[in-house]
Amino acid sequence: MTGTGVGEPQGFRGAQNEAAIAVPRATTNEINYADVVNMYARMLPSSLSRAVWTCAPDALPQLLQMALSVGTGGNSVFVVNATEDVPMRLFGRPLIVTEKGGTLGARGDLAFTDLGYYLVGDRQTMTADSSTDWQFGSDKTAFRIIQRVDGRPWLKSPITPQNGGNTLSPFVELKAETS
Repeated sequence: MTGTGVGEPQGFRGAQNEAAIAVPRATTNEINYADVVNMYARMLPSSLSRAVWTCAPDALPQLLQMALSVGTGGNSVFVVNATEDVPMRLFGRPLIVTEKGGTLGARGDLAFTDLGYYLVGDRQTMTADSSTDWQFGSDKTAFRIIQRVDGRPWLKSPITPQNGGNTLSPFVELKAETS
């Protein structure tokens, strides 16, 4: 998800993905309804039916307690369907809770991603070998597994729609808070 691309696949989250869009937060250290709406609006339209939400465990309480203020009132906005089995859904798309998401307030604590735009290159079939020669006296067996694989986002930059407007991408994240 966050690899640098040097000696490992390039991740699709974070600043190393030049096609990712970081949507600014409406409120510091929070995820609110406006953030989710703004992220949804920046998703590439052809990706809306395939994209998935990912969030860090720390972000889940923010999503489950989301509220919408209207003047001096307001109401809770339960955008996550908690009646279905895992994964839950946010705006109709699966919500996957992962410890690999950013901590609350960091970039990517909530992300909306179409993984169909992430390319994986598998250069050779995985090979596995074993040897009892290494540390023979200790009754130990050594294993060697080799797989040549790489990955990177398909797009090099966000897409500018024909009508102008905001750029769109299959990789949308909530921006890190700024103090």
